[in-house]
Amino acid sequence: MKKEVLIAISGIQKEVSEEPVTVLVPGEYYMKNGTHYIRYQQYDENNNSIINNTMKIKGEVVELKKTGSVIARMHFERGKDFVSYYDADGFGMMIQTHTSQVIVKENENSLEIRIYYQLYMNEQYVSSCGVTVTVAERSEEES
Repeated sequence: MKKEVLIAISGIQKEVSEEPVTVLVPGEYYMKNGTHYIRYQQYDENNNSIINNTMKIKGEVVELKKTGSVIARMHFERGKDFVSYYDADGFGMMIQTHTSQVIVKENENSLEIRIYYQLYMNEQYVSSCGVTVTVAERSEEES
């Protein structure tokens, strides 16, 4: 797969909304020592700033690191709990995820990651979540 990619991220929080939220962003992809790396930026409308995102996928373990106006590190591994600190615009909280499933499908020109997890904030259940990340090569017109 080429380094320049398009990344479609579709997520749903069942207790918040039944409609998924989907974003499409350009990004970079590379593979090193059997690990997939995906980097992309998102615009934070709340304070007109950029959130830098790096996903690291090895087997069926996914790590997401956010820097910029949001600072967070999330870890998804089937059957595991992960606790981290999530800071958005100076408002911090403890979040916990319990991952029920991680599915990684790798093709010659694309990569699809599906993550299903329960989200807790400050030890309180928030929602059952699902995220699908699809990474595909960008065509010459999209570059």
